[in-house]
Amino acid sequence: MKPTPTAYSLVLLLLAGPACEEVRLLEDGASNEEPAVERAAKAPPVFGGTLLVTSDGKYAVVADPPRDSIHIVDLTRWEETGTIELDDGALPFRAAEDDAGRVHITLRGTGEIVAVDPRTAEITETTSVCPNPRGIAFDDASGALHVACAGGLLATLTPFGETTRRYIAPDLRDVFVSESRLFVTRFRAAEVLEVEEDGTWSLAGAPISLASGFGSRQPTTAWRTLPRPELGWVMLHQSASAKTVPEFQEPTDDGDGSPPSGYGGEDPCSAATSPTLSATLSGGQVRTSGVLGGVALVVDAALSPDGRRIALASPTQQDRHDDFFRAAVFEVRLDSLEDGPDVDCRFPDPLSIDDDAVAVAYQPDGALLAQARDEPVLYRIRDGETETLELTGADASDTGFDLFHNDAGSGVSCASCHPEGGEDGRTWIFDHLGPRRTQALNVGLEGTAPFHWKGDMDDIHMIARRVRQGAMGGEKQSEERQVALQDWLFTLRPPNPLRSEYDESVMRGRALFGSLGCASCHAGESFTSPASADLGRGPLQTPALRGVALRAPYMHDGRSSTLTEAVVDMATSTSHPDLGDDEIASLVAYLESL
Repeated sequence: MKPTPTAYSLVLLLLAGPACEEVRLLEDGASNEEPAVERAAKAPPVFGGTLLVTSDGKYAVVADPPRDSIHIVDLTRWEETGTIELDDGALPFRAAEDDAGRVHITLRGTGEIVAVDPRTAEITETTSVCPNPRGIAFDDASGALHVACAGGLLATLTPFGETTRRYIAPDLRDVFVSESRLFVTRFRAAEVLEVEEDGTWSLAGAPISLASGFGSRQPTTAWRTLPRPELGWVMLHQSASAKTVPEFQEPTDDGDGSPPSGYGGEDPCSAATSPTLSATLSGGQVRTSGVLGGVALVVDAALSPDGRRIALASPTQQDRHDDFFRAAVFEVRLDSLEDGPDVDCRFPDPLSIDDDAVAVAYQPDGALLAQARDEPVLYRIRDGETETLELTGADASDTGFDLFHNDAGSGVSCASCHPEGGEDGRTWIFDHLGPRRTQALNVGLEGTAPFHWKGDMDDIHMIARRVRQGAMGGEKQSEERQVALQDWLFTLRPPNPLRSEYDESVMRGRALFGSLGCASCHAGESFTSPASADLGRGPLQTPALRGVALRAPYMHDGRSSTLTEAVVDMATSTSHPDLGDDEIASLVAYLESL
């Protein structure tokens, strides 16, 4: 049996893998010398799920985060009828259609939703909702819009212009209404929650853990969750290995790298974390596809009009059976899902699109649409034929982006453990280090080297050799391509703060943060330090604090499940165990403002 890999923390932040524009096997000792392509304006990481078809089948509404725009496509004429340009950094994301035919789209970067009339390709209304809106759903019965926010708020906008905000749980992702009942999902936890009118909630379901021949796998990172009849749901998520990670081995200099020694396996079904499809079928029982082998990253799903098929979108280049190929869109029959947990790995059948895909949606007649990212293109597959429609906007190809999202050679990409440029919330166990919590990358990395919890990765070149080649079995990359990856990572922006810096509790916390000496380690724009600190558990790198409120659990081993617990832990470790509840609450409020 091949060793099952896993991944964690900041070492995965600077992995390098095959370029998306061309992949080829190299001669021994060679490296990938393809010229790097870098864009002055760096595009955000892949979010997935940015495509909606209106209920009458007349229009496709295409959210385009790399270009901060929204495209309207007339599906009857198969032409773009309008492009809405948004502010820089708006980051349009999920969409929902109301009963008047307007489409409401969340803007992750500005904390707003915009209402778009697809008939005129115009914005009719803009509403502020929360700092980091994600999912959105329209309730036919009440006429309300529900917006799920990353910080844990569920905002409900009524037809009468009122907005209620209820705190549910952190890291909300998708929201949907089924049988007049309201559900939300949690992104990294891969859970479905049912929300009552009074704001109370309960766990309504979750994917099962897998117990295949490659070891136990736990559900994580729910990229997309869709409702099904009778309170059912379909979830596209990842399944992460629970095995202990072996110590890395130094790679050989044979050009294609050594067999993976930590994160990647030669078997396409043994990657550290793999896409998985789960669904509730008859009786509410959860069934699973098992591991989708040979596919490093899948970021969106769509349910066919007849409810029998699920389409999947992948932005990565794949490597299967020693043969490189690109397959962006797959279909899986829901009746092929099995009872778990011991379900075999499967290879989904690719459809005829030779491009990256970040979103999929079906037309009412069963035709399948797929949205590409690098070049703004919409594809339509019907009866085995594929149509292509070029949309307005410049090419967003970037080598650094590609190296982050592509399969590095062993069935995982950087984005597998750092979804959306952040982190997966997991604590991995290493046989030579113990538990290590995945670190976020969207914190302002520039100037924070060395990397890795131990600070033993000095720069991109060391990571490229020890991690990409040694741990993941990837090919060598030229220095130019490694720098392109670094440049792209340095532009990743933190999520919006959950609190205003002018909040009274935030200002009290800021003063405490300084008087307690926290800023001696957590300094600068990213609130970190290149130096390691020893607080009784050996020297460890100081983690950055930008966006820390959205990154539970905390500490290098994930031992603190909430920010309050983390503050108490740090107070005790730094000889301040006598902090009162009000002081702790003020420090938490300040951290929520970063």
